[in-house]
Amino acid sequence: MSVFIIRRLLQSLLVVWVMSVVVFFGVNVVGDPVDLLISHFNYFISICLMMIGLHAMMAKMNLVTREEFEIQQAVLLRTREKLRTLEARVAALEAAAKD
Repeated sequence: MSVFIIRRLLQSLLVVWVMSVVVFFGVNVVGDPVDLLISHFNYFISICLMMIGLHAMMAKMNLVTREEFEIQQAVLLRTREKLRTLEARVAALEAAAKD
């Protein structure tokens, strides 16, 4: 029975040693996992801060929605038509006043 326990203990120590060596070489090849996670986290934070800044800049601008723009464009077209009509009426009245 003691031989079985000693074998299992040696086998466990061997497995722990092999896994330690694999992890050690893996960290040396790939890099420190904590540094990799922190660099991705910093990248995410920088993107979030950039988007917040962009949103703040756009909030300061006097921007309108597409719908508001189209409404104002239609109002402008109607106003131009009315102006042309009034210019024609004024020209007709001026021509009548000269006669």
